[in-house]
Amino acid sequence: MLDSSLKQAIEDSGAYKLLGIRIESAVNGEALLAVDFDPKLTQPMGVAHGGVMATLADSAVAVALMGVLKEPHAISTIEMKINYFRPFLQGTMLARARIIQKGRSIAVGEVDITDEHGKALGKALMTYKIS
Repeated sequence: MLDSSLKQAIEDSGAYKLLGIRIESAVNGEALLAVDFDPKLTQPMGVAHGGVMATLADSAVAVALMGVLKEPHAISTIEMKINYFRPFLQGTMLARARIIQKGRSIAVGEVDITDEHGKALGKALMTYKIS
């Protein structure tokens, strides 16, 4: 579980503030992060840029991983795979992440990305280095 000061520090970071990402929950190696649709996040076709979904997914795994580390560690994404199912056009995008494998120096997490109604927007798999 993330303590409130760590949660606040994460949400106050530049990328989270820029995109409007917020942590809804983080407990037992799972995390739920959200971002609301904003026209500032769109690409030329008027849908949210794919990088927004990728950043939300990546951030969700990072938060889930921070929640299971016994002490603070530097973590970094070393591999990421994402499948985009449909565009994010309105409402709220949610990323539900869970850690599926954690060793001493490597962790793997998976993410289901949906809209607020549960409609699938994408799926991601992330690998992290724990330093």
